[in-house]
Amino acid sequence: MNKEQTPFGFNSGHIDGPEPLAQQEAFTIGPLTVEPALRRLVGPTGSQATVEPLVMQVVIALARAGNAPCSRDDLIAECWERRIVGDDSVNRVISNLRRQLAAVADGAVTIETIAKVGYRLRIDPAYARDPADPADLADLAPSSTVANSKGRRGIGFVALAALAALLGSATIVRPLDKGLAMTIKPAARSADEAGFAGDLTADMAQLVAPMTGLTLVEPGAATRSDLVLKVSYGNVARAAGQSAHVRLIDQQNGAVVWAKEFAGPTAAILRERAAYGIAGVIRCGLERSSGDLGDPVSKRLYFAACDAVESLDWPRAQSLGRQVIKRRPDIAAGHACLALSTAYLAYAHPERHSSLSEEAAKHARRALAIDPNSGFAYMAMAVAIEMKGQPALPMLEEGVRRDPEHAGLLSKYSRALVELGYVRAAVDPALRSNALEPNSFFTAQTALLALLAVGKLDEAARSNGHMKRVWDDSFNTGYTRNAMRFYEKDPIAALAAFDRNPPANPSLAERQRFELEWRAAPGSFDWSAFDRVAAKAHAADPDEAWYLAFSAIRMGDPDRAFAWLERAPAGSRGVATMFWPDAANLRRDRRFFAKMNEIGLVKRWRARQSWPDFCADTKLSYNCRVEAQRLTARSY
Repeated sequence: MNKEQTPFGFNSGHIDGPEPLAQQEAFTIGPLTVEPALRRLVGPTGSQATVEPLVMQVVIALARAGNAPCSRDDLIAECWERRIVGDDSVNRVISNLRRQLAAVADGAVTIETIAKVGYRLRIDPAYARDPADPADLADLAPSSTVANSKGRRGIGFVALAALAALLGSATIVRPLDKGLAMTIKPAARSADEAGFAGDLTADMAQLVAPMTGLTLVEPGAATRSDLVLKVSYGNVARAAGQSAHVRLIDQQNGAVVWAKEFAGPTAAILRERAAYGIAGVIRCGLERSSGDLGDPVSKRLYFAACDAVESLDWPRAQSLGRQVIKRRPDIAAGHACLALSTAYLAYAHPERHSSLSEEAAKHARRALAIDPNSGFAYMAMAVAIEMKGQPALPMLEEGVRRDPEHAGLLSKYSRALVELGYVRAAVDPALRSNALEPNSFFTAQTALLALLAVGKLDEAARSNGHMKRVWDDSFNTGYTRNAMRFYEKDPIAALAAFDRNPPANPSLAERQRFELEWRAAPGSFDWSAFDRVAAKAHAADPDEAWYLAFSAIRMGDPDRAFAWLERAPAGSRGVATMFWPDAANLRRDRRFFAKMNEIGLVKRWRARQSWPDFCADTKLSYNCRVEAQRLTARSY
């Protein structure tokens, strides 16, 4: 068999019978990502579908055929292992696949029926070359023909090159240390799209300003752009009101690097959401050393992984990260991306906690060996270290020293400082991270939490208003969206607003609602109901004890708070709330300090020769230094 590779990474010769899906690498068809091992199709807007094994085999067969039609006999040979099947079986699978493509690809990828011949995949040309500006795109040079060793079909190299562009391949050849130039253009000539693209350019200008590797240039400027962001915009007949579809195009070869659809109730909010989403993926895509990815498929996969990271889709980010490092094991950014996604997956899979955290640490170490100054790698290593139950602050401090402008690293550093009680020191890196990467929900949330930790409610409220406007439709905003409601002047209105849009996390929703009920009517609060729900939440997750202690103390019941504090385990991020102003009365009791000693924080404070902020509280019933010495002496 001819082993020369097509742009999909498949052997160019067809096979007799299907290859195991688990052995198939992921590939792209225009804006569609196909993950055979997971039997998953991922569309340009992030929508997903899991298909039957036989349907996935048909996808692979059609993709392997490229622009040539695939007959029913071909499909039966490759997907049904030449078993005798009727037309109904083939029709059923093709019909099923068409429904799945319509659901996730939104018309960008379809199946064309060629009468009396067979089927072939069709990709919307808008996802490859732009008919409005053909001069902007580099021509694809012809070359020799790749012959099929079985003689069933020949695939010309010209077709393969064109197919590579249609698949969204991306080679950015200009070195990142020299910077890249990007232009935002309307996809069509309409006044609405031109106006929207112009306004989006203005919104993007502030977001890309901190990116030293990227310059935003106006259309028609003398500087030739390396990247062009094509924007399609219009009103849509749905509740969202407005939508915009963006395509990031590499000017070197006309290939689509990345594509996504955004929606919003108004044009202004839509622009803001689109600008933030675009900036996040581009920032990740231009991560230091990612410019060395080189080959088109690796670059395309890395941008797709960045999109998954920005969406907090850790399983997909991990899958794509593995594909990147399989192709390019010498690139730090790929290892860092894989390390970060694997570490966060460990939170969702406690049964695999040990193996996932070790895998994350391995790839983070590899990333640092390749690039010792990579803030992305230090961030990933810190998360992996935390997952193994070890202090991450020293790693974060070293990372910030080496890469002081990495927004994600600064954000993680700020959170680690709060978790150790150094809340005032956490504010500056939190605000710096948000200024460097204002498009990131993660950095915005960190800034809001740091402001709450030091009691700056007015600034936190302004940050919360901004987050609600941009990310209010996101699953991840549940905590921050409702955290501020406890401080609102009208608790009854706050409770009503909470009920209209509670967080998706059940235990979080129950705790926050109890707190608002208490604020609305403290004299008639049902503590027995709280105790029942609290006991159930704690049985499901022992870390809930920290949050239950926090809820109890902010609702004015120190006895309940200390009862839950006694049950709180070490190693939980919930300890961070213990350093908020709301828990001041808890901290003033030496039982609190004893708990901090029990979970190992007192030892860390002494080792750093730096006491946390609350030790300066003049209302404490103890002296931190003296109490630490007393507890240490008592332990012998």
